[in-house]
Amino acid sequence: MVPQGIKPVLQRTAIEILAWGLRNLKSYQLASVTSPSLIVECGGQLVQSCVIKNVKKNPNFDVSVLFMEVRLPQESLYSPPIIIKIIDNRPFGRRPVVGQCTIRSLEDFYCNPYEEETSGAQEPSDDVSLTPRDDVLIDIDDKEPLIPAQEEEFIDWWSKFYASTGEREKCGCYLEKGFDTLKVYETELENVEDFEHLSDFCHTFKLYRGRSQDLSDDPSVVGEFKGSFKIYPLPDDPRVPVPPRQFHQLPARGPQECLLRVYIIRAFGLQPKDANGKCDPYVKISVGKKSINDQENYIACTLEPVFGKLFELSCTLPLEKDLKITLYDYDLLSKDEKIGETVIDLENRFLSKYGARCGLPQTYCVSGPNQWRDQLRPSQLLHLFSLQHNYKAPVYKSDRLIFRDQEYILSELEDGKALNPHLGPVEERLALAALRKQGLVPEHVETRALYSPLQPDIEQESPDVKRNLRAI
Repeated sequence: MVPQGIKPVLQRTAIEILAWGLRNLKSYQLASVTSPSLIVECGGQLVQSCVIKNVKKNPNFDVSVLFMEVRLPQESLYSPPIIIKIIDNRPFGRRPVVGQCTIRSLEDFYCNPYEEETSGAQEPSDDVSLTPRDDVLIDIDDKEPLIPAQEEEFIDWWSKFYASTGEREKCGCYLEKGFDTLKVYETELENVEDFEHLSDFCHTFKLYRGRSQDLSDDPSVVGEFKGSFKIYPLPDDPRVPVPPRQFHQLPARGPQECLLRVYIIRAFGLQPKDANGKCDPYVKISVGKKSINDQENYIACTLEPVFGKLFELSCTLPLEKDLKITLYDYDLLSKDEKIGETVIDLENRFLSKYGARCGLPQTYCVSGPNQWRDQLRPSQLLHLFSLQHNYKAPVYKSDRLIFRDQEYILSELEDGKALNPHLGPVEERLALAALRKQGLVPEHVETRALYSPLQPDIEQESPDVKRNLRAI
């Protein structure tokens, strides 16, 4: 018996489980995992999800929210772990455990069920689609390199980039014209704390197989569970109404066709691969089974290549969620050697409430070097944003906009700024100003470290990558 002064005080506790789906499941006993289900255990209680009928067609659960009531210590420090087990439902009643995960610290998942999030954390419901399927897409410039043959004084994307990095001697008169600049992050976008590491909708939990009698089994990661938890106390009296549920208004669970644009700008600090102390790097982009190999455009004898390349692919989320960017060293007589790679979880960016797709520019321009490139106009984005977060619709007037009890006046917003001849309608400029006050991801360049499979925890170099994900 544990003395009362030492034994933690227990209370009725609710655990809501967002079981979104399973990703990258590896085969088990030479057979693919095709019909998995989920078991969640905590404090002697367990709950089981429905079975995913065909993980290759749609790896998301049909019923995404599970609920369990347990008695947990009032102090989260003493809470037992949550154990996640993945079961494969095979013929003849076989149900082996093909992966599991133990979440030992639950502190991040505790919440106040009555507290309304001022930042608007809820995702849209099924009938509030993130991508309007019937809208006509705006025109997008033809694909072209970031370094076209042109006169030096002509303002191009590189002028914008150098103006953003503070290299004024290279950007010409770009800043004097009042054009937009980019936000340059010196780290990966998912490491920026302002955006909750892009795990605001769901977390990614790595699945392991644990100790096996077969020593030949690979003990590494065997899959991923996409989900989250909300933990909050329940009234001691069962007759008292329970708090409102936390997971609601979820996005559509079906596959989503997307158009992906990846801008590879440059890399620096590469490891030498050749006898002359240099390397001949080139880029390979892959997502799912699709890949683009840019070997023919390798850059000779450099450790700081400037690529200036745009790659465009289509993908289906969540089936093809991992974007892999790899740098290789070109060799004429031997096999090309991998320098390093980085992997981007596109699904997290697509589902994040921070709009981590195209990023919001500073102005709405219908032409010029900063022409609007998002699929939706700012007014459409603001309308969807208000629906997703249950805010009142924005109110437009001739020269102002009212949204969330804040007034945006065009003359005040653009006072003292150089007149940009490419600006669009007043309504769209006001909507963009309101959106930029909501803490969404701005138009940006991120710096990603590349890693080698032989040295997975050691950075090989740091390339600058501008990423655009555009849904179609």
